[in-house]
Amino acid sequence: IEYDTWVDSFYYPWLEHLAELMNTYGLPRMDILNLFPDVPNSKDAGFIFALDISDLIVRRGYRQGLHMITIRAGDWENNVADIARIPVIFDCNDDRDRPSFGEIYTPTPMERVAGTVDVTGWAIDLDWVEQVEIWMDGEFVADADEIHLPSPEIDEIYLWLPNYFTLNARWSYAMDTVGLNVTDGEHVMVVWTEDHWGGRTMIGERVFVVDNLAKNANVKATVN
Repeated sequence: IEYDTWVDSFYYPWLEHLAELMNTYGLPRMDILNLFPDVPNSKDAGFIFALDISDLIVRRGYRQGLHMITIRAGDWENNVADIARIPVIFDCNDDRDRPSFGEIYTPTPMERVAGTVDVTGWAIDLDWVEQVEIWMDGEFVADADEIHLPSPEIDEIYLWLPNYFTLNARWSYAMDTVGLNVTDGEHVMVVWTEDHWGGRTMIGERVFVVDNLAKNANVKATVN
C-alpha cells in the first residue's frame, strides 16, 4: 500500500514512514556491539520513542517546566530495571517555525585560504530547506551553488530522522575571494537557511583567514 501526504498543498512523502521510524526498539548500534561483543543482541540495542509534549500538557494535565523522564527496560522473563533518568523541560512553543540545524564543514576554523574556496556543510529542516545563504562580515555574499547533495554520513548519525532529510543534506558554494575582492586577513562567515514557510535560521559561524598575497608571491617565485 502506498500513501501520499499533503499539508497545505505541500507534499511530505516522509510522513508516511514516521510510524515505522518512531516508537520502536531493536535498531542497529554497532558502537554498542564494539563495547559489548559478548552480550547477546548488543548489536540491536538501539531504540527511539517520541513524546507529544503538547498532548501531555493540553490533554493530560502535565504542567510546563521541569520533569524527569525515566527509561525502563524489561525482558521476556519480566525482569525490569530503570536504565536512565533524564531531566527535561516541558514548554509550549507558540512559534510554529521549526528551526533548521546543521554545520559548516569548510573552511575549517582559522583555516588560511586563497583564490576560490570550497564552502561546504549540511543543513536539515523539517519544513524543507529551500535555500542556503552565505554571509561574510555582516554582508550577504550569495546563495549556495548546490543544496540537497548526498550526505550518507548525516544519515548514519541521525537514525531517528526520515531518510528523506538525512540522505541529501549537504550544500556547497565555490567562493571566489579574488573576484569578490575579499581583503586579506580574518573574516567571519555566517550561514543562514530558509525553509518552505520562510522561516530563517543561522546554522553556523566560522572565522577563517584569507591570504591571497602569499599565494600570489608563491606563484611569482615559481615563475621566476
